Amino acid sequence: LLHSSKKTYRYQLVEMACQELADIDSDDDDMDTTVKSRSGSKSKKHKQALFNLSEDDPEFYKFLLEYDKELLQFSEGDSDSEEVSSDSGSEEGKLESVSDTHSESDSDKSIESNVVDEKVTTGGEDIEEDAKRIVTKEQVKFLSKALRTKNSNSAFKQSVDLFHTAVHQVAGEEVEASEKLRFEKVTTFNELVICCLECFPVFLQRQLVSSNDTIIVRGKKCKKNWSKIRETVKLYLSDILFTLEKLAEPSLLCTILVSVKPLVGLFLEFRGLRKKYIKTLIKLWSTDERLVQLQSYLCIKASILFANSSLFFYLLKRSYLSFVQSTKFSTELNREYIAFLTDSLVEIYSVDLSRAYQLAFVYIRQLAIHLRNALTSKTDETTQLVYNWQFIHSIEFWCKLLSTEGALDTHLKQLIFPLVQVSLGAISLNPIVKFYPLRFRCIRALNLLSTHTNTYIPLSNYLLEVLDYTRTVSLYAHLPPKPPNFAYTLKVPKQFMKTKHFHDYCVDVAFELSLEHFSSYEHSIAFPEMSFPILRELKKFAKDNYNSKHRREIKSLVEKIETQSKFIEDLRNTVDFAPKDMDRVREWEKSSAAKQSNLNDYLVLWRKSTSKVNDGKDNEQLVVVSEKPKEKETEKVLKRKRKRQVALEELSSNSEPECDVDDSVTDLNIDNWDD
Repeated sequence: LLHSSKKTYRYQLVEMACQELADIDSDDDDMDTTVKSRSGSKSKKHKQALFNLSEDDPEFYKFLLEYDKELLQFSEGDSDSEEVSSDSGSEEGKLESVSDTHSESDSDKSIESNVVDEKVTTGGEDIEEDAKRIVTKEQVKFLSKALRTKNSNSAFKQSVDLFHTAVHQVAGEEVEASEKLRFEKVTTFNELVICCLECFPVFLQRQLVSSNDTIIVRGKKCKKNWSKIRETVKLYLSDILFTLEKLAEPSLLCTILVSVKPLVGLFLEFRGLRKKYIKTLIKLWSTDERLVQLQSYLCIKASILFANSSLFFYLLKRSYLSFVQSTKFSTELNREYIAFLTDSLVEIYSVDLSRAYQLAFVYIRQLAIHLRNALTSKTDETTQLVYNWQFIHSIEFWCKLLSTEGALDTHLKQLIFPLVQVSLGAISLNPIVKFYPLRFRCIRALNLLSTHTNTYIPLSNYLLEVLDYTRTVSLYAHLPPKPPNFAYTLKVPKQFMKTKHFHDYCVDVAFELSLEHFSSYEHSIAFPEMSFPILRELKKFAKDNYNSKHRREIKSLVEKIETQSKFIEDLRNTVDFAPKDMDRVREWEKSSAAKQSNLNDYLVLWRKSTSKVNDGKDNEQLVVVSEKPKEKETEKVLKRKRKRQVALEELSSNSEPECDVDDSVTDLNIDNWDD
């Protein structure tokens, strides 16, 4: 059936060719000589095509000989006879009926069945347009060779025209019938796209100037060449953006982004493409595909080097808004994705911290407005505007940005105080137990800010509240279902608040954050006075706590703090300057840091010992450790059952028992004796 339909389609093409010749011959007698000569040339071409049919497709040629021999008996003299022109009118209705029956099937043809108007001459000649638009493999090879070795503007324009039509046609856009393409093979389209992506940067690099692997427009000669190909380049760049918006395959997106990176400077030459280009890159940067994220980020970094102040400001604004929209949820699965977004956004803002100050001021102020509304109204809606992942990730991002090197030398230093107030206000908005995970996230961000900016932030009281809760509240007797990962939750469910798992999590995190908090001030000249009130509460917790593990951790923390306090006091007794001499105080603190750092070293060791390693060896060790108690327990149970069975046999063997036995007890279940 497919073979017969193929023959029918080819038969229709031959009939349409003959009908076209017949229509040419049936024109008015007063046609000028130029039109007649043109029709004669077409008749020669069709005659040659019919002659070559026997070699190209012998089966179809044989089919025509059997069923319609008149089509093959076409001669050049038939075009001048009146009989053929009269017969053409009779066959016109036949062709119209055939075309009507196949109109529905022709409308569903794919790109491979569309007609293409291209003819590529060999020997390095220019490309000429013909009535048919068929893209062949030889044509693509010739274009690739011309773009790589010659400065052929015509080849460049022809390639862009093919790429433009092919991309829009594949995407399902409406294309004029005269411009539709038909590819010789399925792989021809891929070869055309690869040719454009690989050869265009090489061609443009010869025509223009390259700076830091980026093509730019500079110099008189460059501008002269640029004026010739400007519109063609604009069309190609528009098609690239169109393709990036339509594609969804990560590998294809990465390939296009790699080829686009050298053309960053050309995108910025067109006002209509600048913002659209930035939007497309930021959209790809916020996707969850790691390779696409990385390639789009590299393109954004390259764009910053050539962007003016207004475009850079627009890029900063769009990137932050995209970051906020992409961090609505935080789970263990997307933690690497959010970490990459945060780190890359910090690097983008760090390019020019002075210009980033304007946006930082606006967005931190927006966070403060949300917090103020929540404090004044105290409704669920306003509270939800603060207690969500977007608010917390924003605080973490701004703390990380202000902690970067060089931030203190700009106006960003003035934003430390409002950011700290917003973070502490978020903790104090609803300081209940179920929001302890949110408290830990804010304290961790503030510890980072405090360490890198050398700013004292009072956080120990918020951690002592957590330790006091775990010391005074009794645990549930029954065990609830499997608890969630509290590190990726902002609110703890009610059924898990009094569980051992949640209490262990609170003590471990509070211990780590306390150690991190004190390690950032361990070289301060006022460390003994800062740590004295905290030591009292920590000793009280270690004394009253029933958990040996928690008691051991807090005692070790107290010992380290006392050791460091004594070390600072001994060094401080030898100074000969007053506390108001701040320059000498900073020098003294730097010298003390070089001598000893007890808390920081202990923090590094503790994190290494408690880090969860996913290697196979570590998992096997964990399994062995967890199985040993079960084996011992099963042995004890078996011994206990054996003893009970022996005792039962002795009782049953005695015919006259010494004690009265209830006759109603006939079934003894040994397994239930423990109850």
